Amino acid sequence: MAKTISSLVFDLDGTLSDPGAGITQSINYALARHGLDPLDISEVIPHIGPPLADMFRLFTGSTDHRLIASCVAAYRQDYNDTGYRRNRVYEGIDHMLDTLSRCGCGMGICTTKPKNIAEKIVTMFGWHTYFLYISGGDGGLGKDERLTRLRQDGLIDRRAMLIGDRATDLIAARKARLSAAGVLWGFGSEHELRHAEPDHLLSEPGELIVLVDERR
Repeated sequence: MAKTISSLVFDLDGTLSDPGAGITQSINYALARHGLDPLDISEVIPHIGPPLADMFRLFTGSTDHRLIASCVAAYRQDYNDTGYRRNRVYEGIDHMLDTLSRCGCGMGICTTKPKNIAEKIVTMFGWHTYFLYISGGDGGLGKDERLTRLRQDGLIDRRAMLIGDRATDLIAARKARLSAAGVLWGFGSEHELRHAEPDHLLSEPGELIVLVDERR
């Protein structure tokens, strides 16, 4: 018998909204502050998803902790001021969220973004009534640890499903003993997502509505 779905936990970047332009802007702001050359958005997009420190180690070619921390701080300053405003909603997401909410499906967000930035984006798009909680990545815990904490706090149960666009999302769900669905409209390739062995692979947001309806 197929496992029922009690609630949904969404990644944010690459799953609900496309932050590519804003992230590229803020990365280039940080690089310029440290005398480094800017990157094209095509160079940034494949690496969106993992923690910022990992991205800056790659983009700077350095493992110097002070440099990486300074780049992250500069990035966050710019993204918090203006970068987040360049997010755009993927086609079909607003309808998906509204439909799932009207059906009584509990929803939340678990993102690597700091909670205050995620809240700004959710408010900007008028989504604040859809989500019961937002778990941000500014507490030092990995996504799998935060998913486990959501279970411990009673915000989700073992029948919750994570929705994400990168292998790191799906692996985190597995570590937290949750099911997971990969989405093909974000930053992760189909090969990357299939290799992470998700329970489901979604081509467009409407497929999640159907899946939840079948498993409620």
